[in-house]
Amino acid sequence: MVDVESVTEMIEEARRLIGLGENKRAADLLTIAAGETSDPLQARMILQLAEQGQERSGRFGRRRWTEAIRLARMRLEEPAAASLE
Repeated sequence: MVDVESVTEMIEEARRLIGLGENKRAADLLTIAAGETSDPLQARMILQLAEQGQERSGRFGRRRWTEAIRLARMRLEEPAAASLE
């Protein structure tokens, strides 16, 4: 498992890439981060960024965000995440 700092770095790098319009790389990073995290706060940040990226994407770029969104939502629905809220 990747440590919390690595996931945080991936999220921040994805945020930077979205700002630069490099959506494919940002979506890939968020998908990896969503698969690695067990932290509900990180999952929430990933979900927000992925949804933002999906909204900004053109017709053919929307699907690349689907897996990051699915994984982040799955992390938020896990029992450990629910008990922390």
